[in-house]
Amino acid sequence: MANMQGQYNEPETGRKIVTELQVMDLGVEHAQYFQGAGVADTGWEEVYVGVGMSAREAGEDAAENLYQVWEVPPEIEPLLNNELEQLSDEEDVPLESEVEEHGHVPTEEEETAETGIEEEYEENGMEPAEEVYHYVAIFVK
Repeated sequence: MANMQGQYNEPETGRKIVTELQVMDLGVEHAQYFQGAGVADTGWEEVYVGVGMSAREAGEDAAENLYQVWEVPPEIEPLLNNELEQLSDEEDVPLESEVEEHGHVPTEEEETAETGIEEEYEENGMEPAEEVYHYVAIFVK
């Protein structure tokens, strides 16, 4: 989680230019219980939340949404890319059987395997738990 700063101006295109951003890994949660992320009383102007099977996938999803609305200047883009690269690309969404067994997203102590989840899906014919995702937020101003 790092803050990055740049210069602010409003381009002729009407798109805002990112002057500061923060990438925050929000973890794994069932979609029904995910509380989201907001900017009220934070000083941030907007937040983009991404979802995926891993933190990196969720971060890339959030960045795609950010790029649709904001222009990321050359001095900020490498910093954003570095933050995204630091997010884990290990698929950490639990298997459906783990959610059923525990009745919730398992804690670290309850998890039976943290690596090789994709191979386990294929080997055992299992699917990822429905509506359980990894979430990452990108706050901007």
